[in-house]
Amino acid sequence: MCTYKKVICGVLGITLAVGFGGTIPNTVKAETSLPYKKEWKRPTIITQENYGEHFHISTGQFLSLSLAENPTTGYRWTTTNINHQIPLVGEHFQPNHTGDGTVGKPGVHKFQFKAIEPGVTKLQLKKWRSWEGDSSIIDTFYVWVHVETPESSV
Repeated sequence: MCTYKKVICGVLGITLAVGFGGTIPNTVKAETSLPYKKEWKRPTIITQENYGEHFHISTGQFLSLSLAENPTTGYRWTTTNINHQIPLVGEHFQPNHTGDGTVGKPGVHKFQFKAIEPGVTKLQLKKWRSWEGDSSIIDTFYVWVHVETPESSV
């Protein structure tokens, strides 16, 4: 009888997690090397709404950034200051899915970074036409990324 209850509870727990999309709260409590506790933002996917915010991750974790873009205009998002602490490991453009077969649609430019070394870095990007130079910049974006070793971010 006990085993039966455990199986039912396990199946129910999995069903609830999957049924609700396996949602995780946007913030997590974390103990830092600072003398106080702080609410940290969980860096699942960073978007333009997160402009200027601070994100805390552990070494080895990935950070995803999605910014609105329409490459047919010539304006593209590019990184401006990637350093060795959190290098860019991949990027691609994903058009919006409208199902109408049109080309040249807007979408999102997705960037993937990996936290390698502890430290704080300002992750900056600019939206521009690279062949026209800095005078063509029409938008900028930045967030602060605090990379810590796993034992200091628990």
